[in-house]
Amino acid sequence: MYWYHSLTWFLKDIATHDANDPKIIVEWTRIIHLLSSHRIVLFAIGLNSVINRILADDQSLSSVTIFAPSEFEFVASSSPMLEKIVRFHILPLRVTYIELAALPHKKRLMTLLPCEDLEIINGANVTQGLSINGVEIAAPEIFSSRKLIVHEIPQAFKMAKFPNTSR
Repeated sequence: MYWYHSLTWFLKDIATHDANDPKIIVEWTRIIHLLSSHRIVLFAIGLNSVINRILADDQSLSSVTIFAPSEFEFVASSSPMLEKIVRFHILPLRVTYIELAALPHKKRLMTLLPCEDLEIINGANVTQGLSINGVEIAAPEIFSSRKLIVHEIPQAFKMAKFPNTSR
């Protein structure tokens, strides 16, 4: 029930974020709804908590790829830390599963968290799937539009260094 109230607050709050581009608001709102409906509620709450700061800091952000973990224990983290962890799960460009799979093994992918990249790990054979930072993509493209795409992963990415609490 908490996530529903949080989501309701988000929908009211985000409407005031960028009146000049309602399409972005609609897309992010759809993503929050989608994540919640796919039982990715904790990540949806985390994204909900930091989306206004992400959009304010990255005003030129025109497309994104989100790796949404179904298990996300960081939702109770401090706001600056939660923001860094959520940013680490977002790429500043839209990349399909096929495009990810075509990238070379060990290719680095820039995230919205400066100086913290993700790494492609291609399976050695057809039974192994595509992994990012050692986490296999569980459900590719659970949401896809011209500007946004969401891939579900079973757990949050581990960071090389634990983020500090300053922005």
